Amino acid sequence: MTNQHKHFLWPAALLLGGLMFTVAGASSALACRGTAEYPDVASQLAAASLPADRKADLTRQLERGRALHDRAHQQNDTGAMRESLTILDRIKAALPR
Repeated sequence: MTNQHKHFLWPAALLLGGLMFTVAGASSALACRGTAEYPDVASQLAAASLPADRKADLTRQLERGRALHDRAHQQNDTGAMRESLTILDRIKAALPR
């Protein structure tokens, strides 16, 4: 291989590697169920027929879970992500069907 070809391949490999890293990072957020489910559960909770104090408590928990979820994505923290999804599941279970 000539030097000219070697010089071309190195920047191309770096560009391809960076692109793959970006796509992999973006796809994890797109594939995360919490990203879609937190807004859905918030809507269901707002429309739910629950006593005011129970609804307020669940709303506080949902806001805490959503903040934790967002922070987990920013910091790539899988433990916080699991905890945020546990909070989400607990709130979903508390909603009337």
